[in-house]
Amino acid sequence: MNVGEKKYHGYNKIDDGRLLFTADYTDMENLITWILTFGDKAEVLEPKEARVNIASMVQKMTAIYKEDAGS
Repeated sequence: MNVGEKKYHGYNKIDDGRLLFTADYTDMENLITWILTFGDKAEVLEPKEARVNIASMVQKMTAIYKEDAGS
């Protein structure tokens, strides 16, 4: 199931096949964990703090898995 198929307490706007999801949150860690479940199918536009945190996590994960990619 993707975000567009599920009803959330937030604002969903589908435009050109994309979904814009807006919601209030109280727990940044929980928000980031939820966003990461969508993998490369999601991009955080804001808050900037979430975007920066996810970018940092992805860089760390890339370093971990980079070694195996060449095998």
